[in-house]
Amino acid sequence: MRKRLGYRVSAISVEEMEALADEVTVLRDDMFSAGWNARAAKLPGMRPIPPRAPGEKVNGVSPD
Repeated sequence: MRKRLGYRVSAISVEEMEALADEVTVLRDDMFSAGWNARAAKLPGMRPIPPRAPGEKVNGVSPD
């Protein structure tokens, strides 16, 4: 007996998968910076991470 979990899947192309991986890279960097900056505001001596400059790459990926 097979249970359905309510998920639908569809095939995606390699290009779509690579684009998604790039988005995850940028999101991971943004989440790390946000967490770091939240802690930096509470602890003396910790400097916040400045926002990215326009066009600056994240691990070789352009977030634009």
